Amino acid sequence: MSKRIRMIFCLLFFVACHSSYDDFKKGFKQRNTDTTGFVDSSTDRGKVNYPAPKPHHLRKLTNQQYKNSIRDVLGVTISENVLTDQKQDGLISIGSSQATVSPSVVDKLHETSLAVADKFIKSPDLLKYLRCDCKSKQISDECLHEVVKEVGTRLFREPLSKEQIGAYSSLATSAKNILDTDMCEGLKFPIAAMLESPNFLYIKALIDANESKNFSIANFLAFFLWNTGPDQQLIDLARNNKLTDPRILEKQVDRMLASANAHEGIMRYFNEIFDLDRLPGGSSDATADGKAKLQAAMRLEIEHFLKMHLAYGSGDLREILTSPRTMVNGPLSEIYGLSVSGDQFTEVTLPESQKRIGILGKAGLLNMFSHGDRTSPTLRGKFIQETFLCETVPPPPSMDEIEPGEQSEYKTMRERLSIHVSDPTCASCHKTMDPFGLSLEIFDASGKYRSEDNGKPIMTADKIDGIEFSDPMDLAGKLAEFDQTQRCLVNHFARIATGKNLTKTEERRWIEQLAKNLKKNDFKIRSLMKAIALETSQSLLN
Repeated sequence: MSKRIRMIFCLLFFVACHSSYDDFKKGFKQRNTDTTGFVDSSTDRGKVNYPAPKPHHLRKLTNQQYKNSIRDVLGVTISENVLTDQKQDGLISIGSSQATVSPSVVDKLHETSLAVADKFIKSPDLLKYLRCDCKSKQISDECLHEVVKEVGTRLFREPLSKEQIGAYSSLATSAKNILDTDMCEGLKFPIAAMLESPNFLYIKALIDANESKNFSIANFLAFFLWNTGPDQQLIDLARNNKLTDPRILEKQVDRMLASANAHEGIMRYFNEIFDLDRLPGGSSDATADGKAKLQAAMRLEIEHFLKMHLAYGSGDLREILTSPRTMVNGPLSEIYGLSVSGDQFTEVTLPESQKRIGILGKAGLLNMFSHGDRTSPTLRGKFIQETFLCETVPPPPSMDEIEPGEQSEYKTMRERLSIHVSDPTCASCHKTMDPFGLSLEIFDASGKYRSEDNGKPIMTADKIDGIEFSDPMDLAGKLAEFDQTQRCLVNHFARIATGKNLTKTEERRWIEQLAKNLKKNDFKIRSLMKAIALETSQSLLN
């Protein structure tokens, strides 16, 4: 590496770190250690309106938010993963409130920042921010400062100070002089430095100063509704202190929910809630083998299903449990007993005879919660209990796992798992998990329908705490109408939106309040998102 390049790298690191280190230190003084929970909705509390909690004060960008922000501000698409997401209490959004940028990704982050900046200065997207010819070796300080200010405001999601503008402008000038090049090339280095700054990599929910309250609201709305940073319209409104006006705020929330970008915000929640990243990615490439194509189809079907009902369709949250309509392609058709060919996805209605509806009947989910080539009612039941009822299942006690087939007298999985409820050590958890999972035994480990297990008929009927269900279709329908399920889904949304577990009494009351309003609004997902957006924005002003 030449001496000139080393000098620029030293300047780059100094600007990236020095310009925001105080903010970075302040952000990690607190830790959130809340856990989930509800207050019994039967308690009479009159007509009190409970305020939304403030979002967590500092959150690291998720890997997808990092990619989306760079795409939307600089017009550069990144395919590979750069940041590392970590989960806390089952959610990446909670983990991001605790996460730092680990040393293992610093080198990759630096390389990516330089590569992105290099593409940006050579692309037409630079012209959105440029008011002069940067190919000239001499441009005015005013023009240079303007580029730095505009790009920096979009990347940092708040106004740059005069000191920051000066430091990044000086870095561009120094790089230009050291490399003996034009200012376009010089601009690459302050852009790269911004991409490595904590001001870009972390979302600050609460910023001091009146003007910054508007930017706090803009940041929250953008990442909550679109899973990316604020667009230029939000930035302009924040600059002019307009987002504190309730009418303008509501108009912006409506605009954002009507945008196609809201689809990504919706998918973000269900990617986290259903843990879809656990599904093998597979490949839909024409040269991929059958297994890889099927894995890709399983993941894509769930995404198409969610978008069909929540982004493009009625938006009724209950439909994720109750709808028999889905999208399948050739690789999936055999599993579902359909006649569809090719890799193109087609809308279908699944056969009622299979008792398969909603997310619980999706081959990808059924396969994900299996053990290789055999089903796992325990894993499937645990998924239902934690995802749709928000009941935490503790880790199993330290004991030998009971492998199917070890007891030759047990034919069906129901018979083999009967030992769980006969053993007091296991019974407390398994008596509430296994019945849910056993109702899904008519679907094998690949998700294919079957009526027998080892030659014996599969019994899907069961009951838990007085709730009786005859089969997966009946179970899904009853879960969809169950108050606890509805509160649980609202709880997931609220936790992801705020980056916090909401356990304080007032926070639980707020979740109940949201759930009741969701029911009044026919369970429309956008009504829930709008309520969280408006009420949490209000909390940022208090």
